[in-house]
Amino acid sequence: FPSHDRFSANPVIISTRGHGVVWLDFPLVTRFNYTLGVITIKGKNVFFDATKKSLKWGMLPAYCMSGQGRVLLPKKASKWIPITTPEKSITLTNIECSLGKEEGHLQVNAQLSGNGYRAINMIDKMQELGKEKYTKEIKSKLKKALNPTIQFEGFVPDSSEAVPSIAISMTFTEAYNQMQDRIYLPALLMEGVSQTPFPNPARTLPVDFTYPKYVSGLGN
Repeated sequence: FPSHDRFSANPVIISTRGHGVVWLDFPLVTRFNYTLGVITIKGKNVFFDATKKSLKWGMLPAYCMSGQGRVLLPKKASKWIPITTPEKSITLTNIECSLGKEEGHLQVNAQLSGNGYRAINMIDKMQELGKEKYTKEIKSKLKKALNPTIQFEGFVPDSSEAVPSIAISMTFTEAYNQMQDRIYLPALLMEGVSQTPFPNPARTLPVDFTYPKYVSGLGN
């Protein structure tokens, strides 16, 4: 990698998240399985990986976010550096509800979109499953919805500027209760956690969320 009076670039060897933790006191070469690049500009490290075109500047694939990497420097000056990224995972949800013609029915129009790692994960899933299987997966999570229709927009592969979104139109029966002049709606119609996010009994890395995750929602 080249060096310059204003910046330096060097390789960084890591053990990916699925490969396991490297013992920092004894960094055996057999424990590493992947190589990144790092550019140091005015004392700040910027990591890069050339395997995914959809990554923005400074982003890394999620499997590379393994905590520590060994930067290879001249004259046997190698050292550990933290693997970090300024990018976040942002989930945006907009839900519009209106009372149906029949009592208890609720018409819902939802718009799900994402930025940062959330956008990349959505696009990767579309490439992995295809439109038909992706639609079936979403519908499987909407068990209480009646005849949901789903549309996909902005799913552009290998684009760092893509903003994918999923539009869902559906009807919920017995979705609310009315008592006198008040209507009681459920707090979570389609979002929320129904099972533990940590089902794997075996751990190759400490439990973490890989990168910061933010969820924002609007409702009408």
